Amino acid sequence: MAIAHPALRLYAFLTDFFILSGAWLLAITLLDGTLISTQPFATTNIVIAWAYFILPTGLKGQTPGKWVAGIIVVDEDGRVPGVAMAIPREMVGRVISVAAIGLGLVWIVVDGKRQGWHDKIAGTYVVRKTGATTPGPLKLLGKRFGGGKKSR
Repeated sequence: MAIAHPALRLYAFLTDFFILSGAWLLAITLLDGTLISTQPFATTNIVIAWAYFILPTGLKGQTPGKWVAGIIVVDEDGRVPGVAMAIPREMVGRVISVAAIGLGLVWIVVDGKRQGWHDKIAGTYVVRKTGATTPGPLKLLGKRFGGGKKSR
């Protein structure tokens, strides 16, 4: 398993962020008729966000952003973690990682296994998917990110 570079993880996160943001803007516009909602959407937003991350990660090992980036979440044996592992990873681990002023996410850069605190809590790793190529924008950054070559 080739551990995913932090730049690939950031690319996946940004892709997911833009997908979720677009979906929310569309939903709010359709439901409320305006881009600025007057309805209390906080609970709904949280449920949608967690479902967006938990279900795809648990069932397929990747969100749409991770799919685009060519990375996948696996357990120590290289298997997709399952929903039971995705729940603590996304609901507990991410909250702790972000609540600590983002230190749990920055940890990905300094950790030898490139695990954030949410990965350590759930016992997961983010790896390059077999046969995945480097996303276009990251090809410009060179071989460090895969340089457009397929991972082994």
